Amino acid sequence: MAQPPISEAESDFNPDSTDIGIDDPTNSIPLSTVPLLPAPSSSSSSASVSPPNPPSSPQPHLTLLSSISLILSLQIGSGIFSAPSQVSLHVPSPGVGITVWLVAGLLVWTGAATFIELGLRIPRNGGVQEYLRAAWGEFAAFVFVWVYWVIAKPAANAVVAGVGAEYVCGAFARGGKEAEAVSGWVVKIVALVGLWIVTGVNCLGARMGARAANGFLVLKVGVLLSIVGIGFVLLAMGRAPAADQEGFGWWSVQPLGEADRGDEVERSVWDWAGEFLIAIFGGLWCYGGWETIGFVAGEMKDPRRDLPRAINLSMTTVIVGFALLNASLYAVLPMDVVRKNLAVAVEFGSAVFGTSGALSYSILVSVSAWGALNSNVFSAGRLAAAASQRGYFPSIFGKNTHHQLEKDETEYYERTLSRVPRVLLYGIKSFAALTSDLRLLQEVPIYAMIINSLLASVFIMAGTFYGLVTFVGIIEYTFFFLTAAGLRNVRRSSSISKTIEPPPRTRTHNPVIFCILSAVLVLRGLIQDPLQAAFILLALLAAWGLWKVRKKDIDRMNDGN
Repeated sequence: MAQPPISEAESDFNPDSTDIGIDDPTNSIPLSTVPLLPAPSSSSSSASVSPPNPPSSPQPHLTLLSSISLILSLQIGSGIFSAPSQVSLHVPSPGVGITVWLVAGLLVWTGAATFIELGLRIPRNGGVQEYLRAAWGEFAAFVFVWVYWVIAKPAANAVVAGVGAEYVCGAFARGGKEAEAVSGWVVKIVALVGLWIVTGVNCLGARMGARAANGFLVLKVGVLLSIVGIGFVLLAMGRAPAADQEGFGWWSVQPLGEADRGDEVERSVWDWAGEFLIAIFGGLWCYGGWETIGFVAGEMKDPRRDLPRAINLSMTTVIVGFALLNASLYAVLPMDVVRKNLAVAVEFGSAVFGTSGALSYSILVSVSAWGALNSNVFSAGRLAAAASQRGYFPSIFGKNTHHQLEKDETEYYERTLSRVPRVLLYGIKSFAALTSDLRLLQEVPIYAMIINSLLASVFIMAGTFYGLVTFVGIIEYTFFFLTAAGLRNVRRSSSISKTIEPPPRTRTHNPVIFCILSAVLVLRGLIQDPLQAAFILLALLAAWGLWKVRKKDIDRMNDGN
């Protein structure tokens, strides 16, 4: 595939960035041990799997632990501590609820297995952007970048920041029990403050963001393990409040009632099948984040070894962890309590430890949300940096291809911003000088992260939780469908297959199942909310218009290679 031209000065500026270690046979692992992937042939065990990163890519530094941290920091976010309520509303018993989490995890794993092969073939920053480019061409990648980065990513950040703020405010309002006691505007302000603190941490550099992800991961896994451990200890001791009640059974049908009336509703087997499908959708939302590592794959020290391990270890951890967590919740909390309360972790803490437990879990879940936000901001910056090298975004959002020295940068601003008021220009130049080392020497996409957080701030102020969740889901799974469906094109691409030995192929049923799943999710969302469908159509049309504007620049960059 064509790469954007790199000047001689820029190549010298980052001399080590072309070597990411994937050609070393000692770095390869037996992919027969990777779940859902077949064993490779003996002829491919030590082959290179992709051309190295473009010379302009940041020097690889992400370890396996940092990569896993980024994925888990998104997957073990605020969703798993609120979605059990939504899932339980659509299942007849605790056993079926646990089954939903297992099935949803396995379905997502089919997508993860597909993305593993794509990531091994194209181990560069950009993730879905690069996969779509290889499968469907520049236009598909361009549309994805603009729609995903300008709309989906900021909206997702707004959701996570809002959840974190709700729990923070609830913790200090009524002992962690009632976040509704706090004004909605106060919650939004807290969400904005948290968003910008996390953005500031990531602007300090990739290593700082990765270290923060490691710290958040330890805390969030600790919260999950505490719920699992406490619940199973009480169950083993015969002191689990719900499991010890008369009539409790893991597979005992407990009829659902209307949420606002408490009336029991009799349902047929067909009705329960439909409810099970809706519950699956709720579980899928919590598993989101598995694809994030693709956005920073080019910064992994050894993508051939660590990419499959990072995704598969993360999926194994969350599937087992989410199933055990829900089993613990069902053992401690009655089914009707789980169904009626979104803050299930707070209810769990209250049932076991009283008010202090509710307060503690409220604070811990809020921190969990900030950890997910940290990973989101980190990956958004890397996606923009990769897009800028393709010409999709202005180069100033990523690596600075128009200058290398601070003096050159100052002249660039004076030339391109000549019509900007002098006061504003002075502020821009001062900020540029303050962050020059981070942007020019460490290649941190500060401008990209700041603009993405500005967009997220708009969604925080104007959006609602459920509306944004549906909106983001439709956009994400639309592009996930196109990505998985394009795997065959990537395999057949002459620019790849004629220059390298391909990695082992994922099993055929993985992309097929994932494409069907994605199509069902998107169609369901579009039918359920036609207004959002119209907005997404407008966003696609706007991206098409931007493509017309920037196409010449993109073609010129690629032709110059």
